[in-house]
Amino acid sequence: MLNDEHKIDLTLLSVGDFDRSILERLSNGLQKTIPRVKILIAERRIIAPSESFNPKREQYNSTKIVRKIIDRMKDDDRVKILGVTLHDLYVPRLNFVFGERSLFSWESSDRLISQIGTRILPFTT
Repeated sequence: MLNDEHKIDLTLLSVGDFDRSILERLSNGLQKTIPRVKILIAERRIIAPSESFNPKREQYNSTKIVRKIIDRMKDDDRVKILGVTLHDLYVPRLNFVFGERSLFSWESSDRLISQIGTRILPFTT
């Protein structure tokens, strides 16, 4: 039997300038779906690096955004970070992606950095 205490903190990080209510709705939905995870919303936000935008595709390279999240958050003590963006994401050789993740180790503690594009979430349309 599972106890009611959470085991994992997941921090939502805004990638871009959009209304915080999107993160709040996502947080509420995640909390209902996975109640053992405590959902936090980061006060800071990041802007997608200009080099991540591909004008020919009119999309953002998700790998470059994940790298920026890693660079900006590496001194943060949060272990699990989910970057949320309204940008249309891609990786080379694929037309689009719904998200991307990376697992890193800093000072022997595993950290998971992920991002999702909100185009796949029904409440953002």
